[in-house]
Amino acid sequence: MKVYKYLIFIFATLVSFAQDDSLIRCYMPPKVKSGTGVPKQHSSQRLSASTGIIKIPVVVHVIHNQQNNAVGVGNNISKAQIESQIRVLNEDFRRKINTRGYNTNPVGADTEIEFHLAYTDTNCMPFDGITRSYYMRDNLHIFDDENLIKSIDYFPTNQYLNIWVCSLTSKYLGGAQFPEGSGLIGLQDETFFEKKDGIIISSRAFGDQMGTANTGNYKYGRTTTHEIGHWLGLLHTWGDQDCGDDHCSDTPTVLDPNYGDCSQRITNCNNKQTVAMIENYLDYSRDICMNIFTNDQKQRMRTALVNSPRRAALTTSPGQNQFDIKQLPFQSDFSGFNKLSDLGWEQNTSLLQWNKSADNIFINCANISTTGISNILKTPFFALPTTNQINPVVTITFMLKYPNITKTDSVVISLYNGCKKPKTFLKSIFGNNLTSADTFKLHTITLLGSQNLKHIKLEIETFSKGKSDIYLDNFSVNIPPLITDLNTKSQDGTHPLKAKYDNKNSNLVAFIQTIDTTNFTFELMDMLGQKVEISNQSYQSSNQYTMNVTNFSSGIYLLVARSNTHIYTTKVLLLRE
Repeated sequence: MKVYKYLIFIFATLVSFAQDDSLIRCYMPPKVKSGTGVPKQHSSQRLSASTGIIKIPVVVHVIHNQQNNAVGVGNNISKAQIESQIRVLNEDFRRKINTRGYNTNPVGADTEIEFHLAYTDTNCMPFDGITRSYYMRDNLHIFDDENLIKSIDYFPTNQYLNIWVCSLTSKYLGGAQFPEGSGLIGLQDETFFEKKDGIIISSRAFGDQMGTANTGNYKYGRTTTHEIGHWLGLLHTWGDQDCGDDHCSDTPTVLDPNYGDCSQRITNCNNKQTVAMIENYLDYSRDICMNIFTNDQKQRMRTALVNSPRRAALTTSPGQNQFDIKQLPFQSDFSGFNKLSDLGWEQNTSLLQWNKSADNIFINCANISTTGISNILKTPFFALPTTNQINPVVTITFMLKYPNITKTDSVVISLYNGCKKPKTFLKSIFGNNLTSADTFKLHTITLLGSQNLKHIKLEIETFSKGKSDIYLDNFSVNIPPLITDLNTKSQDGTHPLKAKYDNKNSNLVAFIQTIDTTNFTFELMDMLGQKVEISNQSYQSSNQYTMNVTNFSSGIYLLVARSNTHIYTTKVLLLRE
């Protein structure tokens, strides 16, 4: 009698948070008569498990109903709670000593399977492995709303283990889809759905004694351990029928699941009494009772990780790629390294290459005989600080030297937007702006509207016609230390920065009510943050400044006025007649 597909389509885990032992952890198919379960069979099961530690990247999709998106409030669970669940998984699957996941049972196994929050998203950008999505309803139904839950956010299931965490209605805690194409007995000839592959868990049972998972019998994170066991091909220890077969010979044959506490339990199957392994993660025992995967369960899970196409692909997932992310402020004078990759920089493998010199780096253009060659040098990722400030400004400075009077080569700076989105042009340096005889020339790029970015990475593309070497030195990325946000008011209740467009003279006229007596830098950006105009102006006692905007078309822009100590921002409408 084949009953295992039921777990896939029902996708359920029943549980109680009250001290009510009559409730169960997972949905169970209708029982057959006691003692009619088939004996354990293994001779026809061909296992080809891999060796070594397997690491699985996880994306946790938090679905919550917090309209203000406040993290750590209600079912918008905190990052710490999520990290506690990942820790529990590794304690359980690795049988870690001095944790609740350790056991001394002779058949107990370290599965050598580990989990980590994904390091990289599908766009090749740094990622913390967590998505957060607002949905108006508080309680979702694991059956009726399964498609809805999994459509709110989704990462490719052959690259990430998707775990959807939300508030589930009634007694249901979660469920998992079995691996497709695993070849495992009990899962044969089933078709499972790529975009439904993963795990749904109630926020009340996700994590270790934190936030929403802090009461009752299921507060230690073992529901997720249980469901990942299913996701890797494990069946319940009683085979989902009386005295059924879970196809693991080292788990005792038992009549049915354990609904009670951690007391010893004896069942009778085929006229043979057996001590139940109530501590097994694939039973229904309370979280505190659980601490064992067996050697055969290990073999079965690792076989799924080899045979199931989506599971096998996880080992080469982009979510495994971990970046050396630099913190701000950042500055490099390109000293104390052997090759650029030692500093976290990378470049393409064209004929044109950046090399180390005594106290900077240079690209050897002069000796290139082929014209029209380009090189792309990529910086490391830089982490932008978390802030509630409006439009923080990122300043990038560097020095170039290009001793060539013929002015034929160029350097183009772009913002890297990931592997699936086009890069954003920032600055082109050529002609008189590049040529600097035998001295370095300072260049500055200002990024506005960067509050929507968590990380930035730059591409420095060099186009050469074989005329001269180009030298790069003193590269820095910084954020001004003090921001005055858009809502700041002056003492009389008005906004400190006002601006209007003078159509007759194509000027933007700005007035700043401030006690600053230093020079100002004015920066103008469009609402996409892609066009920047910079004007450096000396302090004016009248507090009135003008900025030429001839090259800009009609539209709404953001004006930023920056002194040594403050940044003021305001929106302005350019309406050409």
